[in-house]
Amino acid sequence: MAAHAKPELQRSIRQFNSHMWNVYLKKLRGGDVWRAAKFANPRTGATVEALTDREGNQANTLAEQEKLLRGESFPMNDGDLYYAIPPVGQAHERITKQLVDRALFTRSLKKAPSPEKLSFGAIRLLWRTNKMRMIGLTKEVVRTERHPTVSKR
Repeated sequence: MAAHAKPELQRSIRQFNSHMWNVYLKKLRGGDVWRAAKFANPRTGATVEALTDREGNQANTLAEQEKLLRGESFPMNDGDLYYAIPPVGQAHERITKQLVDRALFTRSLKKAPSPEKLSFGAIRLLWRTNKMRMIGLTKEVVRTERHPTVSKR
């Protein structure tokens, strides 16, 4: 019998607290409403407004909105237009000294550090001291599609 009493007691306490909260909210006026808002849980809407890009195209679904945001956040530059995606398993063969050099020196030094706490300045110093090792590491990262733990040492 005690096993049923505890859930019943908890349910009645929740109901009483909910009732008292609702009574309290109904009596609020003026600035007291904002004081009570600090204790309320935020509720997100079930619908998301449509996004519109610079050309006036609307994105309604989540997939369309993701594509629109990705295009706005990471626009293609002129150097990217000629690049064709290589066949699967061969992307690492396209990595050259010029490509790694361009990737390192066209970015701002003010970028956030990597998860390993390496800044672009530190990576550029590594590039100047051992270019072949950095090219090999970049090829390996692209080939395996993951950051090897060996490079963290």
